[in-house]
Amino acid sequence: MKLLQGVIATVCLFSVTGCGLLAQKDIDYRSGSEYVPALEIPPGMSQPPSVDTFKVPQPVSAPAEIATSDVVKQVGENGVNTLRVSDSYDKTWRRVGLAIEALKLEVADMDRSKGIYYLAAIKAGASLVLPKEASDTPTTYRVLVQQNKAFCSVLVTAADGISDDSSKAILDALYSNIQP
Repeated sequence: MKLLQGVIATVCLFSVTGCGLLAQKDIDYRSGSEYVPALEIPPGMSQPPSVDTFKVPQPVSAPAEIATSDVVKQVGENGVNTLRVSDSYDKTWRRVGLAIEALKLEVADMDRSKGIYYLAAIKAGASLVLPKEASDTPTTYRVLVQQNKAFCSVLVTAADGISDDSSKAILDALYSNIQP
């Protein structure tokens, strides 16, 4: 029994101390060290040659003119201004909605199947300044998004379907705020 207790005590002692009892004294490398000067680079070898294969290409920033080139303002035969957006209907619908939000115009209703945003009446203190109309009553406007074969067209009219100076001003503001 005493032998078993001695073996257990020895095993515990070695497990607690590890191999530290058997290890040699640590060598101090700093005590006998001497100063070694920095390596000198021979002339003509200051920078290793680089290979273009391993260079990471830097992104080229496109001018703002190219970024918005997919949106073109057009004037029709009847003098009605439209925007021509070379995107799908879904993307154009979203882009026009974001432009309306950026202008802080209030959307009273929208009908995606018909492609119409019904804007609430724009009051005198709104962020968008409209031309002075003959009547001072606020008018509601419609933003119409239509899908053509290769592009979408965006048209702004008053509630009665007539394109006036205010609807042209809203269209110009949409053109300025539409994002690619």
